[in-house]
Amino acid sequence: MVAPWVYASVDDEPVAHDALRVLLRSHPDFVDGGRFLQPVQALEVLSRDPVDLVFIDARMPAMSGLEWLRAWKPGGIGVLLTAYAEYAMLAYEAGVREYLLKPIAQGTLDDTLGRLRPLLSLKRAQGGSPTAMPLAFADGPGHRLVVPSAIIAVDADASSDAARLILSGESIRVSEGIATLEQRLTLFGFVRIHKRHLVNRAHLTGVSGDEVTLSHRMVRPVARAYRDAVEALARRPSA
Repeated sequence: MVAPWVYASVDDEPVAHDALRVLLRSHPDFVDGGRFLQPVQALEVLSRDPVDLVFIDARMPAMSGLEWLRAWKPGGIGVLLTAYAEYAMLAYEAGVREYLLKPIAQGTLDDTLGRLRPLLSLKRAQGGSPTAMPLAFADGPGHRLVVPSAIIAVDADASSDAARLILSGESIRVSEGIATLEQRLTLFGFVRIHKRHLVNRAHLTGVSGDEVTLSHRMVRPVARAYRDAVEALARRPSA
């Protein structure tokens, strides 16, 4: 028998916890691991006793939902709850897996959990390593799941606010600008070397003059503004 997923909810409104619990009754593979009205207390407890999934309100006293998720070291999967649609883009920029608009509809929650189950299974199989977890990248009307460690470089499209994720045998066009991708990927070891290029430090094999060499003999130019930082990066040992 597969062990259930443990979730927690963080919201300063008690009624929100009750509503979520009612909706989750139709998903017996998710069990309640704690309900918190104070985000600071939730951070302390869940950093010590992590859960698989956290449903968290976007607007709370003392700490916003996005701030909380960035500070949550165990790196479980976060779902942002908000009554404001503008939080959707901020959620994606912060690497949040999903967001739900309040009041939450049963069908919307069902669809969200359906998308999250494969990620939860992968996280459990790989021991929860954040570098092994895929991120969702906007790809036209849908999303592509890509493991950050597999991305060698990110190249901005010259003619649009889009970019390409460069893998060893594939180039994936995503409808996100390079500035947004830089925000999302910095925590995974990506560095800016040019206004049009990000590179994965783990794939960096050499720095020479105005260019860097990457895995599979890929080469990318280094802009003058980034040259000193790139050379210093190359001198530091990899983590």
